[in-house]
Amino acid sequence: MCSHDEWEALVSEAIGSEVERRRLAVSLVKDQGVAVGVAAGRVGRSERWLHTWLRRFEAEGDNGLRDRSRAPRSRPTATRPEVVAKILAVRDELEGHPFANRGAEAIRYELVREGFEPLVSRATIERVLQRAGRTRTLKRSTPRADRRPLPQVKGLPGIWQQIDWVGPRYLARRVRFSSLHVVDVGGGGAAAAQYPDEQLHRTVGFLTDRAWPSLSIPLHLQTDGALVAQPPGRQPRPFNVFVRTCLFFGIEVVISPPEELGWQNWVESFNGLWQARTIRRHTYRTVKEVSADSDRFITYYLTERP
Repeated sequence: MCSHDEWEALVSEAIGSEVERRRLAVSLVKDQGVAVGVAAGRVGRSERWLHTWLRRFEAEGDNGLRDRSRAPRSRPTATRPEVVAKILAVRDELEGHPFANRGAEAIRYELVREGFEPLVSRATIERVLQRAGRTRTLKRSTPRADRRPLPQVKGLPGIWQQIDWVGPRYLARRVRFSSLHVVDVGGGGAAAAQYPDEQLHRTVGFLTDRAWPSLSIPLHLQTDGALVAQPPGRQPRPFNVFVRTCLFFGIEVVISPPEELGWQNWVESFNGLWQARTIRRHTYRTVKEVSADSDRFITYYLTERP
């Protein structure tokens, strides 16, 4: 007398596929009148198994005996086709621009800027790009030996801020402007404004009227040599108006050494992102249009924290 496993092997060899096993069991019951328990035993399966296939045969005929897909019949959380198409269209547009970022964060910024609904998360955009084969692995850069480490003020706003000019830049018809940026290293906040030139009184007005009311007055303000250089004149002053304003508010001015890289890490990173999202991405006719788009970017930067 053979064991259960040996009997199962003999039955499987005689019957062939699992679908044939189901057909044979159903035929024994339907065509030959064999009892369900006996028919199930002949094919090496249980009565419960045979009752299942009898119900499916009665409902669907021979097709009911075939294997069914185990994939869910509906995907209520699947990204809608029109959203996928929009994400890939924005990706194509960004790839066609020589200076634009093209990752999930950049695509979501463009969707926000256009007011596209429904607005999806960066994780969803990344999944769409991955499924479409539109992702790439970036090479990790090796930190340079001459790069100064960042101040250790993470999570502590109002301690260390960095300020820098971007410019001059030119619009159509040779309209000249510069953009002034301040980044709070510990808190992650930022402020920006655009001006026709880089005079020191504009820097002071930007700090006192725009940057510090939103970011708070810092203990340290870091800058490069451009903001502390002496203005032209016969009588040099020990401190220019920018330095005097900082000292008036009790702020220590930290000057980046010339030709030493890495001191302005945070604000330079912000500069690059600001340019990629604004003046390198879109065409403007006036500085007012640049300022409006810059304000939208600042709101996005503060709320989304890219």
